[in-house]
Amino acid sequence: MSDGDERPRTRPDAPSPARAAAAAAALDRSAEQDPWFGRIVGGRFQICEPLGQGGMAVVYRAQEQGFIRRDVAIKLLHPEAALSHSTLSRFLKEAQLIADIRHPNVVHVIDVGRTDDGNLYLVMELLVGRTLHHELRDLVRSGQVFPWERAAGIGLQICAALKA
Repeated sequence: MSDGDERPRTRPDAPSPARAAAAAAALDRSAEQDPWFGRIVGGRFQICEPLGQGGMAVVYRAQEQGFIRRDVAIKLLHPEAALSHSTLSRFLKEAQLIADIRHPNVVHVIDVGRTDDGNLYLVMELLVGRTLHHELRDLVRSGQVFPWERAAGIGLQICAALKA
């Protein structure tokens, strides 16, 4: 999050070249082993690399194909999670709630649907940058404190998003 009203769109500080190379190699290995790597979802989103995983879904970076080419985030529900009616309902409710909100501090939903083999997916804009978790972790490691002015700005952005 930034101090202003706009969401970060780019990474303000890149990792060291050695760390970036190690991360890229790890992603390449996981992409090679991932059955979703390279697949087209929703007829126009090609899966490029995994970004994160939770108990309910995996999030990938994908590229929209066609006249408009842009990177997006795709959240694919685990097939076993789709067996639970409550998990399926929660996933669809999340998609609808996010799609209904128009606010600069809330991610925009682009599409929702099912893959050819029946997996549910949610396509969102891809936000690139450092998370608040990483910022706080790095400050603690360096022995610094989180500046009050910055915390207040982030808190106001969170409140504005919750209000929306």
